[in-house]
Amino acid sequence: MVCFLKPALRSLAIALAIMWAALLSPAIARADDPPPAVAPTTAATKRRSSIPAPVRVEHGEPVNVTGQETIYDSKTDTFVVKGDAVMTQGGTVLKADQIDIMRRDRKARAIGHVHLIDPEVEMWATEGTIDMTNETMVLYNAKILAKQNIYHLEGKQVTKLEGQTYEVKDGYFTTCGCEKGTPDWSINAKEMKVNVGQTGTAQNATFNVAGYPVIPMPYAIFPADSDRHSGFLSGREGQSGLRGFQWLQPYYIAINKSSDATGAFDIETSQRVGGLGEYRLVNGKDDYLWADGAFYNEALRSDANRLDDIIDPQIADPHIPVNRFGIIAMARQHLTDNLIAYGDTVSVSDSLYLREMDVWTLSRGFQSGLGQSNFGSMSNAASNFGMLYQFENAYAQLQGNWNQDLIQPQQFALQRLPDLTVTGRQELFNNLMFSDYDAEAVNFYRYQGIDGGRFSANPRITLPWRLGDYLTGYGMVGSQGVLYDTAGRNINIIPVGTKPPINARNSTCPGGGGVELTFNNCVTLSPFNSSGTSARIVPYAKTGISTLVDRVYDFQFRSIEKLKNTIEPFANYEYV
Repeated sequence: MVCFLKPALRSLAIALAIMWAALLSPAIARADDPPPAVAPTTAATKRRSSIPAPVRVEHGEPVNVTGQETIYDSKTDTFVVKGDAVMTQGGTVLKADQIDIMRRDRKARAIGHVHLIDPEVEMWATEGTIDMTNETMVLYNAKILAKQNIYHLEGKQVTKLEGQTYEVKDGYFTTCGCEKGTPDWSINAKEMKVNVGQTGTAQNATFNVAGYPVIPMPYAIFPADSDRHSGFLSGREGQSGLRGFQWLQPYYIAINKSSDATGAFDIETSQRVGGLGEYRLVNGKDDYLWADGAFYNEALRSDANRLDDIIDPQIADPHIPVNRFGIIAMARQHLTDNLIAYGDTVSVSDSLYLREMDVWTLSRGFQSGLGQSNFGSMSNAASNFGMLYQFENAYAQLQGNWNQDLIQPQQFALQRLPDLTVTGRQELFNNLMFSDYDAEAVNFYRYQGIDGGRFSANPRITLPWRLGDYLTGYGMVGSQGVLYDTAGRNINIIPVGTKPPINARNSTCPGGGGVELTFNNCVTLSPFNSSGTSARIVPYAKTGISTLVDRVYDFQFRSIEKLKNTIEPFANYEYV
C-alpha cells in the first residue's frame, strides 16, 4: 500500500498565523492594498511573502469573535470570550469554551474543547497557546488530522516551532491514513520531532504494523515528506511445498501528481521467475487508466511438476507453457459531459494462468472495478470496450465484448461484436402518460458454431393513476419483438457425469471421447444448418392496483420512540 502525505500541517500553521495576525494587527495590508513606499525585509516579512496567494486572500477576510460573555481588561489589553467562544475567518473556524486574546503580547489562549476547522486540517485539543511573533504554538492533548485522511498526529503536548517543525511528547504519528481503520504503519514515541516535508526523529519509540507494536527503537529516523517519492515498498515473502520460497519485491515510481507506476520482481523457487508492472493515471473521479502486465518464465519447473499441477485435465488446453503472461486493465474517459469512453480487459497466455498465480495485480481496486471477486476462479477472461452517451431520460451504448474461454475450446466462444443498445422514456400528453423503449442490435460471432445477428425492441406505454390518498394503479400495453439472422452448426453439450462417444464427429472431448466427464462439459457440433431469418412479435398488457394503510404507535423504550405498522395490499394482472 502506498500512502501519500499532503502539506496540511503547513496549511494549519498558515491559517492560524494569518487569522491571529489579522485580528491583532490592524496595520496588516489587505491583498488589494497598494504596497508601502518602504518595505524593509525582515524574517516576518519573508514568512508572510512565502504564504500562497490563495491562502493569503482567504485569510485576509475580517475576523469575527462571538461568545456568551466578553470581558475586556484595559490594563493588560486582553479580551476574554467565554461560553461557546467561536472565532471565524474565511473558511477557518476556531472553537473553545474560552478564548483569551492578548493584543499587547500578540498571543492567544484557547481553553476547553479546542477545535480548529480549516479547509485542509482539523485539530482538537484541551488547551492551546499561540505566539504570533514567532508563529509558534503549544497544544495539550492534541490531535491533528488531515481532511483527506492522509496523516495523523497526536500527542499529550504538541509544540509547533518556527517553520514546519513539531515537537511531540507521548505521541503518535503516521502518514498512512489513506483508508479508514487501523493504519498499515505508525510510530509511537515518548519524544518525537517531526519536520513536515522532510524527516522526523523519535526517541524511546515503537514501530507498529497494523496497530501492533513490532520493533522497539531507542532512536529512529522516519520519513515525514509531503511529496511522493520513488523507492522500494515492503515486499512479500513466503514458503510452501508447492511454490518453494516466494519473494515479491515491488518498487514504486512517482511520475507526477496524477500518475504513478509500480514494478515488481517475483520469484518462486519451485515454479517460476518473472515480474509485474503497473501504471496508474487518474485525471478525475471517473477518468482513469489502470493497467497491469506480468511475464513469467517456468523453466524452474520440472516436466513432472508441470504435469502433476494440472488438476483439471479436461479443459480444452491442459498445457502449461514455459513463457506466460497476463494483462489486466480498466479505463474510463469523459470525452464530453455526456459521452464516456471505457474499456476493461483480462487477457492471459493460457487457460491455467489465473488459476496458478497468487498475485495478479500490484494494487487493490482492480477486482472491484472489473466486477470480479477472485481472478483465480474465473472460467472466462472477458474484455469489453465502447462508448456510452447519455441524454435526457435516455442513453445509447455502443460496445464490443470479447471472451477468452478458459475451459472450452476458444473457437466456440461467443463474441458480441458490435452491440448497440438504446433505452429511454418519453413523456406524453403533459405527463399524463409515458412511453418506455428498449432496443438492441447485436452481432454474435465465433469461429465455429452457430452465430448471426439479432435485433430486439420492447416499446410500451404506461398510464399511471391515483385516487386521492387511497388507491394507486397503472395500465400498460407493449410488444416484445425479435428478429434473428443465423447460420452455422448448432452446438451440442455432453454434460458432466456422462461418457461421450469415442471419436464422436466434430468432438472436442478429452481423449477423443469414451472418458467420463468429471470436471467439465464437452462440446460437439451438429451437421451444418442453412442460414435463415426468423422473427416473432409478442404483445402483452399489464395492469395493477395497490393501496397503503399505516399507523404510528408511541413506543417509548430506550432509543425507540415510535413504531410504524404498514399494510400494502396490491394486485397485478398480466396477459401475454
